Amino acid sequence: MPGRCHTIIFSRTYSRTSTNATRKCARRSTRYCHGWSAAGLVGVTSNEKLYGAISHELPDLLSRLPEGCYPIEAYSYPCEALNEGLMSPSQVQYVGKGANYKKFGASYSGVFHVMETILRYDYFWNRIRVQGGAYGAFTSFQRSGLMFFSSYRDPGLSETLAVFDGTADYLRGF
Repeated sequence: MPGRCHTIIFSRTYSRTSTNATRKCARRSTRYCHGWSAAGLVGVTSNEKLYGAISHELPDLLSRLPEGCYPIEAYSYPCEALNEGLMSPSQVQYVGKGANYKKFGASYSGVFHVMETILRYDYFWNRIRVQGGAYGAFTSFQRSGLMFFSSYRDPGLSETLAVFDGTADYLRGF
């Protein structure tokens, strides 16, 4: 039947694993294994025309992937104010602002959950959604220290940022 899609799933299992390589990798908490020594999964969805070619070629591709243990890479993303933005021809956008409250000496407590509710359903709702015309606005305070304010389908970039900047004053007067 034309236009019908097929899904093929190939998986590598532990049955073809070199037990020696697996033991070596299991002992190294700072490494991960790739290739036959780790279970992998490849999913392909294609139309009927390509189904046969893909299903025929994929096992050969999988057999060519390297085996072995590789060190886990450490990534660091410095948090710095870059004052960057993305321009688009849209009349609405997402607007966001965030920080790490732990860097200001605060620690997580249930108060943050209460603040999320107050901000979301009172301050942000009225100022950003009702008065500003955005589709929605929300906030989040996470245990990791991440906090952010965000709006979506928002026609007022600078107005919404001013609302975010006034959040501390609003909470002081609540």
